Amino acid sequence: MRENWCRRVLFAGMGLWAGGLLALAFGAGAVALALGPWWAGVAIGAFSGTVGGVAGGRATYEPAVHDRFHGRLGLGLFVGVPVVVLVLVLAFFLVVGVPGDGVASALLVGAILTTVGGATALVANVPLWKAGVQASSTVYASWSARQPPTQRRRTKYAGVALAVVAAGYVALALALDFGVDSSWVAIAGSTTAVFATVESERSVEVRDGGALVDSSLVAWTDYDCFELTDEALVLYRAGRFFERADRFDREDVEDLDGAVAALERFLDRGER
Repeated sequence: MRENWCRRVLFAGMGLWAGGLLALAFGAGAVALALGPWWAGVAIGAFSGTVGGVAGGRATYEPAVHDRFHGRLGLGLFVGVPVVVLVLVLAFFLVVGVPGDGVASALLVGAILTTVGGATALVANVPLWKAGVQASSTVYASWSARQPPTQRRRTKYAGVALAVVAAGYVALALALDFGVDSSWVAIAGSTTAVFATVESERSVEVRDGGALVDSSLVAWTDYDCFELTDEALVLYRAGRFFERADRFDREDVEDLDGAVAALERFLDRGER
């Protein structure tokens, strides 16, 4: 059921994207040929809605398209094209001037539809791509684990600090008789949320298509390496500006040797 809804959203997003490009094409034609504003209405209403929707829907019936759209092709079509289109339309308005109302509407609506449709299609394609990878991949290892001990201690310290702030706020409010407002409720809620994460476990599956972490599939190309420390099994994600890592308490990993052997199939073992 969820995949069907994602596929429908993907169809709709691609329809908007294709319709936006058609509106832009007819709007640009109206500008170039100095046609009346009614051409813009025809472009937006008839061609964008009907032809764009049909083209977008039919283009997604090929299952392999989900894998292609997840890569550079999808980024180029659904992010690069809308950005270029929007910049060109705005630059035209600033440099050349705003054309007639109907033509300007066609250009603006086309740019907006292309942007919204592209973003919708790209987002909706992610779960469909994940489902395809999971269906065609093999599970080599799986485990459920908490954060490493050091990380859990830091989380507890943060929770205690928030609790002290909340208690101090309430004591000050009672001493000065200025009442306890909703701010303290927010602090108390934050404290509860922090403590709730201390013992929570995350599930992991090592697949040939990537690592499935809490139902979120991360491709192996998005990882740098993995490391086994005295207290944690760490999966380092590739990051240009800052380090990102998934850390798991090694004591919680039931078959640690099997997990390491499975990871060595896809990642280099490093030391940091």
